[in-house]
Amino acid sequence: LADAVAASDTSEAFANQLTTFDLIGSAATFAPDTNITTKGYLASGDGGSGSWIQNGVTGQTPSQSPAQLGSALLNDGSGNQWKLVGEIGLAALGAPLNGTSDDVPYLLAMLGAIGTISINNAKVGLGSQLSMPVGAKLIGYGADAEIIILPSYNTASPSIITWNTSTATNVRDDDGVLIKNIKFNGNRGNIEFPSKPTFLRLVKRVAPTVTGCTFIDFQGIAIADQGCLSALITKNKFTNCAKETVESPVVFTQSWDPDGTLSIGTNITKNKFISNQFSPAYLNCDDGKFLNNYCSGNGESGVFSANTRGVDISHNTIEGSILKVSAAQGVEIQNAIMAKITSNTIKNTERMGVSLNNCTDSVVSGNTIEDSSIITERNVAGEHQNCGIIFVNEGGGACSDLIISGNIFKSTAGIGQKYCISSNTNGSSASMDRIKISGNVMTDGYDKIIGQPLRWFKTAKFSSSTFTDNTLDFFGAPTEGMWFVGAMFRNTPVAGGFLDNVYTTEGAIHSALWVTSTAFSAGRYILASNGRTYRVAISSGLSTVEPTATADYEVTTDGYTWEMINIAQAESKGVSQIQS
Repeated sequence: LADAVAASDTSEAFANQLTTFDLIGSAATFAPDTNITTKGYLASGDGGSGSWIQNGVTGQTPSQSPAQLGSALLNDGSGNQWKLVGEIGLAALGAPLNGTSDDVPYLLAMLGAIGTISINNAKVGLGSQLSMPVGAKLIGYGADAEIIILPSYNTASPSIITWNTSTATNVRDDDGVLIKNIKFNGNRGNIEFPSKPTFLRLVKRVAPTVTGCTFIDFQGIAIADQGCLSALITKNKFTNCAKETVESPVVFTQSWDPDGTLSIGTNITKNKFISNQFSPAYLNCDDGKFLNNYCSGNGESGVFSANTRGVDISHNTIEGSILKVSAAQGVEIQNAIMAKITSNTIKNTERMGVSLNNCTDSVVSGNTIEDSSIITERNVAGEHQNCGIIFVNEGGGACSDLIISGNIFKSTAGIGQKYCISSNTNGSSASMDRIKISGNVMTDGYDKIIGQPLRWFKTAKFSSSTFTDNTLDFFGAPTEGMWFVGAMFRNTPVAGGFLDNVYTTEGAIHSALWVTSTAFSAGRYILASNGRTYRVAISSGLSTVEPTATADYEVTTDGYTWEMINIAQAESKGVSQIQS
């Protein structure tokens, strides 16, 4: 009927009567520059109306849709070409936008037309990988702009949405990538992908930005920054993402492996990471920042960084890190130079609050670490790793020039032995040099009974290190442990007594004498008959053979492992006398 009307009259006679689908099938002949506004795409009022103009191109393959042509174009039944003018929306290009159909062909048509994708309060289904060209943006408008991965998606693909990489080695494309205000729905719940895909993969971009987005139910990496410069990931929310079995973090920053282009200056700031299966972020780039983020109930470490220089992890709240594979720290740093971990609140982690492994010239300052190590974990030497901060040498590396200052260690619900600060050479021959621990406050709960807020584990090789002006903010003199000059503890207030005691010499305090056929629990400090103090590293029932070694640092007798403490008894003096 429409064709008959068109043939007998002008295009004005049936303007606003056709759908876009009707126009694609129409065999009527129109003059160039004829403009028709369709009433919908498939049906009148379905939201797919558009203003189409005959652009003068003829002789094309008849009846081709925008999805088939990969642009905001169509060919009618006579082979005449029409161009969508005015606002170019996905619905006008024919996208179903129901969240269950594959909308990728229509997204590609929009990219072909305007070089970017905009989603206006619609649910977009992805059934295949979407490769974005240089300069393309992905922007949502309204509260319901959503991209949903369809169950039919080929999960073997390494990434869902990717920005094409430069082919030149170590060259980044400065194209202003912007991803904004989109809800990315992995549509997987707890069903895992068979591989480790990435939702958004940014490769060798300059200053790409991901902001105001939500990522949910995606069992893989939400955002991968590979070889980018100054990427900004801000004000996003991530829930139930990542996959613990292959150790994939929510946000992954690393080099671009094929040519080794390093990511530099990534800034992950003001995001929320809640109940993800694995770590919120791997920040493996120089000058990277993890700032003002909120992390709660995530698997493994809150943030992990390795082989970096100048990383800044500050002003975050990291709580409830849950052991999944091998770690549950608030912050874990490995092989780093000039790392800065400041002003964070770290609490309810199942292992350490902060872990530094082979780090140099780094600062841990102004953090509040509360209820860390709420489960017991043992390393290969059988040592409990329940502590607020631990610094470790492994594999011949070294921890040196560290400043640990102004931190507050609050009570812990942990079991086993608990330390505010601990060190561990882990069998390494390297030394701990120039470690400065000052101005920290160690409160009730970190082994109040046996008084060991500080613990050197297998660290006979400290040099030029200091421990000064730290306060044990709980009542009662410690009964055993290792103490250093300047350590201060609070006394129970008694008229005429002293409010505080401060150690004037470093040394060990033992809690018991060695007596045969006695069971000594791990962590106890025992005085042997040779006048030496030994710490029980590994306990084994009743001890019947007294440790006597004076040269070996660690000795074994009848199943016990003893660490010889080669320093004298610690001594303290009272300060701040209380008036009678």
